[in-house]
Amino acid sequence: MHPPPKSQLNVITKRKMIGLIIMAITIAMILASFNKQQNIPLSGKLGLKKLMEQGVIRRANQDDMDNYYNFLNRCLKQKNARHALDENTYVILRKINYPLGLLGGNSAIFILGHGIQKPLGDPGHSEILDMNISCY
Repeated sequence: MHPPPKSQLNVITKRKMIGLIIMAITIAMILASFNKQQNIPLSGKLGLKKLMEQGVIRRANQDDMDNYYNFLNRCLKQKNARHALDENTYVILRKINYPLGLLGGNSAIFILGHGIQKPLGDPGHSEILDMNISCY
C-alpha cells in the first residue's frame, strides 16, 4: 500500500479544517442562544452598561461621594480618606446582581445607599461604599 498523494492529503486537511471551523461556529451560536435563554448577565463594563440602561444603577456624582463620606465621618466620628470620583463609580438604586468579571480594569466603586439591599453575586475587585453599616 502506498500513502495517498500529497495533493489528496491537502484536500483532506482542508476539509477537516473547514469541518472544525463549522463546528466552532455552531458551538458559539448554541452558547449565545443558551446565554440569552438563561438570562445570564453580561460581564464587566457591558454588564454595568446594561444595569445603567435598566435604571438600577447610575453614575455617581460629587454629591453622592460627599454624602457617603459625611455619613461615614458622622458614623465613625473621624475623618476618612476619600476616594476620587471617577467614571467607574456608581450608585446602586435597587437590588441587583453584580455583573460577572468585575476584575482589574473592569472593577468599579459602588455606593450602596440607605435601605438598598446588598447586591447578589461576586463584586470581584470592586469596592462597596455601604451606607447601611451600623453606627453604635
